[in-house]
Amino acid sequence: MIEYRFFNDSLALNIYAFFKPIFVKTLDEQCADFEGIEDSERILLQGIIYLIIGTSFVILYLLCLVAMAQQKFMKIICYRIL
Repeated sequence: MIEYRFFNDSLALNIYAFFKPIFVKTLDEQCADFEGIEDSERILLQGIIYLIIGTSFVILYLLCLVAMAQQKFMKIICYRIL
């Protein structure tokens, strides 16, 4: 079994490498040389921002649902449809 720099735990890749070893070795070199680590901090910050915005919208939506579920509004047909 050949040890790759980037992927070593994939059984499917090892089976594929049995039939196309040159392609997998080239792919391994390209993935190992990829320097996208600097972008991970930006992506993490963007994910945190999306998480905060999404959570706040869900909380606001739930507050609206609680307000519309009051007994005085359930008598109005329009609110039952909502």
